Amino acid sequence: MSPPRFIRYLTAGIIAAAVNLAARAVLSLWLPFEVAVVLAYATGITTAFLLMRRFAFGPGARGLAAQVGGFVAVNALAMLQTLVVSNLLLRLGL
Repeated sequence: MSPPRFIRYLTAGIIAAAVNLAARAVLSLWLPFEVAVVLAYATGITTAFLLMRRFAFGPGARGLAAQVGGFVAVNALAMLQTLVVSNLLLRLGL
């Protein structure tokens, strides 16, 4: 029996967040802060999309291109917010 959808969703989100943090730590060794934040976010969000589609929600009724388009549209704004907040926290010494 498969775990409830919420547990699969939560697990996929935790894994994606861990991928984001790990990517950011590694990328920061070689890249400027802002570039590392954006690339790590993209890595984490790609992981989230793939895991959510595979384990939490399934392929759905819309095609893959439509799903990716909607996902990218929403997360582009979130990536901008992440970049701004990360820079602010960096400047404040946190």
